[in-house]
Amino acid sequence: MAEASAAKQKKWYDPTYSHGMTPEERDAFLGSPDSAWLLKLGVLKPDGWPFVTPIWYQWRDGAFYVVGRKRSAWVQDLIRDPRCSVCVDEEAMPPAGGLRKVLARCTATVLEGPA
Repeated sequence: MAEASAAKQKKWYDPTYSHGMTPEERDAFLGSPDSAWLLKLGVLKPDGWPFVTPIWYQWRDGAFYVVGRKRSAWVQDLIRDPRCSVCVDEEAMPPAGGLRKVLARCTATVLEGPA
């Protein structure tokens, strides 16, 4: 399990990225138990090119939790370079208020090894 931790960073969340969501709105958007949103995780490959993969996530205590399979190359990428970016956004047809999204720059921490 990798954690993209916000707590260790001075500024990880810019409200202008999410059209000014309050922390409560952000938590409701990211943590809804019936959410169908996928997290798009951006990592850096060894050759410097970015790689983005959509994955399920859990938002808890100000951090994104994601689970990678044993052979997921992006997990090894995060071990090598823990800098990553995250995007969680609504489906293509947003409500009248506009597209809600959360963008974050994070530093990942691997919490468990291969199972």
